[in-house]
Amino acid sequence: MFNKIILSIGLLSILTLSAEELTTNERILGIEAGYTNAKGKNLIDAKNHDRDPSFGLKIGVQNDEWRTTIGGDFFRSTNIKYKRALLSFDRNIWVLKDKDNDIDYKPYLGGHGGWMTQGIGSDTTVNGMVYGMQGGLAVHTQNAVDFDFGYRYSLSNIESMDSVDSFTFGVNYLY
Repeated sequence: MFNKIILSIGLLSILTLSAEELTTNERILGIEAGYTNAKGKNLIDAKNHDRDPSFGLKIGVQNDEWRTTIGGDFFRSTNIKYKRALLSFDRNIWVLKDKDNDIDYKPYLGGHGGWMTQGIGSDTTVNGMVYGMQGGLAVHTQNAVDFDFGYRYSLSNIESMDSVDSFTFGVNYLY
């Protein structure tokens, strides 16, 4: 219950920040690919590790200090399909500007929360909340594109899911 309250307060704060910034900051449309490791238990309570490529889409807003996105990703193992819908917020730690090449390097830390679906076989689907933290480096080039190298760690209240961690590479179009 405590996790749901914290998640709800955080999501409300992020939505307020995003709505205020929509008219004054860069909007994001992005794709990402990565390698995801899902740890949990299978149907007979044995430990299960699924390591597979993942793919996702996101939209959002950003400025020099903050980035807020709504997105989803998908990955699957032999007989299990995973889907996540996440609201993420990132705080740039600092911005290192390379004025000669017009490139900004932005290391960031942030958090996320959302919903996850785990489809086991063709009959069983379990759903639950997912929340966690992320960090990485965004490389802003030519005022139109960000390249994003990140790591995301998530916990879930799904009984068969312990944690999900992902290394991702994203390309964000800024408009």
